[in-house]
Amino acid sequence: MLELRVLAVSQDVADQIGARDVGTSLVGQAITDGGTARKSLRLAQALEHRHVVQAGLREGRFSIEHARLITRTLEDLPTDLSVEVVVKAEAHLCGLATQHRPSDLRRLCHHLHEVIDPETAEQAESKTLATLEAAAESKATWSITPLGDGMTRIHALVPEAVGERLRTLVEAYAQPRLAALEAADDEQR
Repeated sequence: MLELRVLAVSQDVADQIGARDVGTSLVGQAITDGGTARKSLRLAQALEHRHVVQAGLREGRFSIEHARLITRTLEDLPTDLSVEVVVKAEAHLCGLATQHRPSDLRRLCHHLHEVIDPETAEQAESKTLATLEAAAESKATWSITPLGDGMTRIHALVPEAVGERLRTLVEAYAQPRLAALEAADDEQR
């Protein structure tokens, strides 16, 4: 924990030796490799603003990997959330970190927004789905080409919901006796 706090406030040392940042200075002095230095520096800087995570690390309630997951998840939250909601999220994740391994915590982090602020999470999810649907519709193509030998080639790239409806219609049309038998069987039950 102390090492991370020192990293967070050591930019002046990096400046003195002409390094771009603290991570670069550590690599240049052969103290660590680039990936490890970047990860440590990112966590150190994030902890400057995450007092609950700091306390959890300091008290040994969870590991550095837990802290990395928590800070990354908090950074990825929508920027329009209130401070109270973000503080609630930090406390919630720190509580989960004391009960779960990092691999399990990673899965739980994916559902954080739904847990801490269900109303805005639902709105964000609706917005994301609408964007995905619009993108799918803009990519949709459809062509039917008679091949001249009694066959027709059909090529379609359609949104998933349209594809399911199309499949139902085509199967019902292509196999009318089977569909009728299945319908009769359903009525007898």
